[in-house]
Amino acid sequence: MSFALILCLPLGIFAQTGISTISTSTVGGTATSNTGVVIPSDANNSLLNERGEFITVNYGVGNNLKVSSYVVSGTTYDRFLAPDTLVLNRAVASDRLVNIWFTLNSAYDDNAGTVGDPDIVQLDADEVENADAIYLTGNLNAGYDNILVNDDDGAGGSIQVETERVDIIWYSGIQTSNPGTAVFPIIERGGNDNIAIAAITSLNADGTPAGYGTLIGISENSWPGTGPSFNNYLILRREAAGSTPLPLLDIGTDVGQAAQVIQGVAVSFTALGISADQSIFGYSIFSADVVNGYVPDAGNAVGTGAQTIAAGIDLTDISTFPSDTKANDSGIDLVAGVAAAVASDDNLVETKGPGGYKGALTTWLKANVAADVTTSTDGSPVSDWQDHWIGDNDATTGSTSNPTYRSSSSAINFNPTVDFTTSNTSLTIANNAAFNTGTSYTNKAINLAFRTNTTDVTTRQVLYEQGGTTRGIIIYIESGELHLSAFNRNNDGTGAPWNNGGTINTASTGVSSITANTEYIVTLKLAGNTGVSGTLTGYLNGTQF
Repeated sequence: MSFALILCLPLGIFAQTGISTISTSTVGGTATSNTGVVIPSDANNSLLNERGEFITVNYGVGNNLKVSSYVVSGTTYDRFLAPDTLVLNRAVASDRLVNIWFTLNSAYDDNAGTVGDPDIVQLDADEVENADAIYLTGNLNAGYDNILVNDDDGAGGSIQVETERVDIIWYSGIQTSNPGTAVFPIIERGGNDNIAIAAITSLNADGTPAGYGTLIGISENSWPGTGPSFNNYLILRREAAGSTPLPLLDIGTDVGQAAQVIQGVAVSFTALGISADQSIFGYSIFSADVVNGYVPDAGNAVGTGAQTIAAGIDLTDISTFPSDTKANDSGIDLVAGVAAAVASDDNLVETKGPGGYKGALTTWLKANVAADVTTSTDGSPVSDWQDHWIGDNDATTGSTSNPTYRSSSSAINFNPTVDFTTSNTSLTIANNAAFNTGTSYTNKAINLAFRTNTTDVTTRQVLYEQGGTTRGIIIYIESGELHLSAFNRNNDGTGAPWNNGGTINTASTGVSSITANTEYIVTLKLAGNTGVSGTLTGYLNGTQF
């Protein structure tokens, strides 16, 4: 029997470097309007005397400016990888307040004294359905305002979001063979804030960050001061999920302030401690007060380069973060187009599981990567099948003979395989917490792509086995049927023991459902719970049985 996989669930830049050029492409706006919007009671600048009045907000009046490339230290970075999501981690999980900004297409139109004629603001970029997801636009002329602020000491308390951490995540991971030519660009309006970033090195089962690499400080002095400049902006506040963003204040030359430059720094994968071909899952942006030695509200700058984490701070747990971050310290006005990884070569790629699967895996054994097997010579024994995923759960020589590598025969979907056809051949994955030594497991999923023996599907043939006589999981062929099962004979919890008869019950595909010399994909899905209603479900070639 042959197997293809097992699935169980130029010069680089260094540190943070100023981006000298941000190039954009132009996409014409799509005009939309929100009418009858009420100006909030804490509105300011041109809106100060309009509090409580109605205003019409017109979007898409100008252009959407899409980031197309960056120039850093003379090198152009233009190979982009967009993330799966950007997450605003709020101090109160149920809170959905967020401030966003847009460039103004023209001056605020105050129709004072005109009965029934509301004030009007004209915004360049398109309206977004969900303010949290403004990053999806990829625009340079829109973004998040004061995104990491708990205490707004710069605008009378009106612009604070209570967001503790911003996560930019690729669920399947990304990697490059040349960490010096890949960067995470951090772009903001104004370029005057202290922040820190770190690469996400692992994810929890729910997709949240479980581990980080080197913490890098970005000082208020790190921003280059160069980039596209816009005279006027409007800041809006989205107060609840699904609600219309409310105009809060305009900033810029129309109210006697200076124009603001959109500017950024690039942090290389090398600076973040990422090695060649290491799979990471994105990066997080933090306020400067998570950095050891940074004194908030004192007018100082955070250290640049690698930093130590302040005592008591766990980067994976926002409840340990300071709850009084000031706007004048870390009030970053994050540009929507920031959310991407970008490289100057073609080596930056997404780490994808089988079939493009993008969830968190435990193990992925695949035979079509020569470096993953002992030798890729056809007919050679395989004593070490390396885990292609990040779990490092390699399959190595067990108590029986080794299987054989096949590249010119027994292919599955034209790919090489590992051939277990000879009697008593196997490979073993060592005991580990991901598979079998944890306290308990609510869910497990196992996928096998296999080709049956050329003549025999009658004799019992075990495809996968885990556990022992007390508890375990098994997938096997016998009498032309595919069987799978799980059992627990110990009295060690609610509903236990279960499936503990003299002969265990199995889910099976039915008589003569498995034929010789045929490719199949089988999935075992074990969905448990704290009660007694857990289920085991089997799928053969995607069809449940």
